[in-house]
Amino acid sequence: MTIQFQQVFNTDRLFNTYPPSSMAYARELMFLYISIIVAAFVVYAAVAFLFPNKKQTLLKKFSRKICRYFVGVALLGVLFVISRLQYIAFFSMRFFLLVNLLAILSMIWYFVYEWVYEYPKYQTKFLQQIEKEKYLPRRKTRR
Repeated sequence: MTIQFQQVFNTDRLFNTYPPSSMAYARELMFLYISIIVAAFVVYAAVAFLFPNKKQTLLKKFSRKICRYFVGVALLGVLFVISRLQYIAFFSMRFFLLVNLLAILSMIWYFVYEWVYEYPKYQTKFLQQIEKEKYLPRRKTRR
C-alpha cells in the first residue's frame, strides 16, 4: 500500500463533509485511540502506586498532566471515528482525523522534550524547596 500525498492533502477530499463511511482503517484507528487511553490510565496508576513519597510529587503531577492530555485527544479521536462511521456530517471530515493524529504526534514530541530537558530543572528546584521547608515551622492543626 503506497501513500499518495496528492490525494491525502487534496482540499476537496480533506474537507468533504460527507466522506464515504467505508473506512478501511477504522479498526486500526479505534485500536490506536483505545490503546492510548488504556496506556495513559496504566501509567497514571503505576506512578501513583510505585511512588507514594512526597519527593515524587512532581513526577505525579507530570504524569497526571500527560495522561489528561492524551486521554482527551484520544477521546476526540474516538468521537471522530465513530462520527465517520455513522455519517455525522461535520465531524466526519478527514481533516479532523489528520489534525488529531498530528496533535498526538506533537504531544509525544513535546512531552519527551519536557521530560528530557525541563523535568530535571523542575526536580532540582522542587527538592531544594522541600529542603528549605523542612526547617520552617508548620501550622498547627486543630482537633
